[in-house]
Amino acid sequence: MADRPLRPSSLINTVYGAFLRRLGGWISVADLPTLMAELDVDGPAARSAISRLKKKGVLEPERRGATGYLLSPGAHPVFDEGDRRIFGSPEPAKLK
Repeated sequence: MADRPLRPSSLINTVYGAFLRRLGGWISVADLPTLMAELDVDGPAARSAISRLKKKGVLEPERRGATGYLLSPGAHPVFDEGDRRIFGSPEPAKLK
């Protein structure tokens, strides 16, 4: 596998899938780009990825005292399936 950096949208999906979903699925507008900066994603790239994820219906804006992003209800089944594929135990091969 090549040593190339992950796309910002892939990193955001990973952060939501692995962490934010279990913490209510919401993060403030200010904190998501700050978090992405810790993963070496610059501000413009993070904001562009967030915008694309909103347009695709993965994230939706929600105000909780501050404006933030919530994982959309429609995205939950996709993330749940990813969990099953990544963390589920494979079924044993069927013997003939």
